Amino acid sequence: MPTIDLPDAELAAVMAAIRGVIEGDRYPHAPRLDPLRAALARLDAAAKPTAQPKAPPPTKADKRARSVKATEPKISPGFKLGRLPPDS
Repeated sequence: MPTIDLPDAELAAVMAAIRGVIEGDRYPHAPRLDPLRAALARLDAAAKPTAQPKAPPPTKADKRARSVKATEPKISPGFKLGRLPPDS
């Protein structure tokens, strides 16, 4: 299979043209566009040879913030609307 070495500007132009064809199509999820999507994915991977840094794992503080939210007391919908609970 032949290989084409394009300068960055030309590669960006080809990728923009393919994206325009896909987004401008009346049916952008049609199977006929799958080869273009595959080519765009390969070009995009070739344009970004460095690995993307992964997001750091959640910290203990993040986990605690989620657990506090889950343990908050539930408020009745009537109370939220400004209605007071009946006096006992």
